[in-house]
Amino acid sequence: AGRWPMAAWGDKTGSYIAGGVTSLWPEAEPLDPIEKFLEDSAPLSARATAGFLKRAKAGSLRFAPNFLDEVEDHLDAMMTTGMTA
Repeated sequence: AGRWPMAAWGDKTGSYIAGGVTSLWPEAEPLDPIEKFLEDSAPLSARATAGFLKRAKAGSLRFAPNFLDEVEDHLDAMMTTGMTA
């Protein structure tokens, strides 16, 4: 069993190792419960929702039945309330 590769990215000028990589070996880190993340949640703006919806429709990912319909309903609601940014 070999070690995991270092994280990296690249562009036309070359490739770069990701900053903050401290180990070549994966480590389990404790995760915060989703409830903690959602405590400070806010509705997704119309602009963000429209961007997500556009990418979701153009991509090849499959979503749960009616999910994108619900996202469209959310977009309509955000446009109606003026939460565009």
